[in-house]
Amino acid sequence: MEVAHGTVGAPSLRPEHGIKFIFPPTTPSQSKLSKQTRKMEAQQELNDILNFEQLDLILSFLSDPAGAKVLRDQFVSACRIVKEKQDEAEALHRSTQSQSNLLEAKLKEFETEREAFQEQKNLEIAKLKTEQANLESLAQSLGEKFHDLTERISEVSGSVNNCKKTVGEKLQGFEDVISARASDREENVNQSLKDLFASVQHNTDDVSTMKDKSGEMATAMDSVKEHHERIETSLKAGVTKESIEDQIGP
Repeated sequence: MEVAHGTVGAPSLRPEHGIKFIFPPTTPSQSKLSKQTRKMEAQQELNDILNFEQLDLILSFLSDPAGAKVLRDQFVSACRIVKEKQDEAEALHRSTQSQSNLLEAKLKEFETEREAFQEQKNLEIAKLKTEQANLESLAQSLGEKFHDLTERISEVSGSVNNCKKTVGEKLQGFEDVISARASDREENVNQSLKDLFASVQHNTDDVSTMKDKSGEMATAMDSVKEHHERIETSLKAGVTKESIEDQIGP
């Protein structure tokens, strides 16, 4: 029910409504009391609930001042209760509004944190997915490389075996060749030694023969020299050719 700003629960008392009220005459004491009361109430902060000027105007028409005062006190008490409740409600509203604002700020903060967390989570998930894809690619690549390496190891092992076999065959061939060459060289050396020994023996025999011939030649030379001396002696003695031939002999 709206009672402030010139309205109350009763019908308006304006003359244009065609209603005439008969009030008892106002005494000077009642007029003075009414003015003092209006002055006191004007100092109070209750006019936002009820227009006390209109209330005093209405109550001034009552014939019983005591009853009017009781009614006025009841209105004042009711207005004070309403004012207190209104203040409490406003305080509660302010507290609620403050808590609501605080809660809203917290909610915004939580929402901001949630969005930041979600964004960070999305980044981490994307990063993990990328790393997972890289790991899967690496695993596949390593598998292929391991397979290729296994095949290469098999090929290298076969090549090593072939090389080993080839080297063994070549070494065996070298050994046979070296053995044959060594045998031929040994045979050649032995033959050379035999030939050298035979040559030395032959030379020794030749030396012995030459030594014997040298002796014979020396003997012949001595004989020739002796005959030459006899010939010279005979020539000096006047021997003839015939005597010389006889001396030399056949």
